[in-house]
Amino acid sequence: RVRLSSLKPDEFKNELIELLATERRICPHVHLPVQSGDDTILQRMGRRYSAKSVYQLVNRLVEARQGITIGADFIVGFPGETKDDFENTIAMVKDIPIVHLHIFPYSDRPGTPASLFSDKISPQEKSERSKRLKRIGDKKKRAHMKSFIGKKLDVIVENRQSSGRLNGISGNYLRVGFTGDDTLMKKYVEIKVNEFSNDALQGDPNSIKLINDKK
Repeated sequence: RVRLSSLKPDEFKNELIELLATERRICPHVHLPVQSGDDTILQRMGRRYSAKSVYQLVNRLVEARQGITIGADFIVGFPGETKDDFENTIAMVKDIPIVHLHIFPYSDRPGTPASLFSDKISPQEKSERSKRLKRIGDKKKRAHMKSFIGKKLDVIVENRQSSGRLNGISGNYLRVGFTGDDTLMKKYVEIKVNEFSNDALQGDPNSIKLINDKK
């Protein structure tokens, strides 16, 4: 399986979206370094795309591949980020199907233009904004995962948890736990999801089907 990760929004060309739609060996999972939902902040970051283009891309990806999981990186508290700027990021996360957030409070990196900006955001404000964005992201992620209850997922079995249950990751980057023996370890299986608990999907052990050749 091949995953598309850390491709900037402006690097997603039509050909790649078409390939994602038709090539089953490419996982239905994309992670984008979006960083902000505000055009002013994106420009200050030196990004060559707009918030509108992110909206359009994410919606195209969802249309192209059924069951896709879309994740994104966001930097919170970039120098000069006003409360209104941050609200634009909040609106983006709420409005489009980005469901797996990696949130990074801004910190200076020596030698970068941003490190020379004087309009820094206080640590307290960065922390509060990060927590707020995380709450929204966590809620969306849980809802996304629950939407797969009753559906079948292709899973690579990775390890056995301390509870004794097998643990794996699906093609669309969702954690799945289930009971099974050691012969399934490191194997590629199809399993039907029957519940969501402990921040993971739980699979029905009676539905397990070994996948030898996934086309």
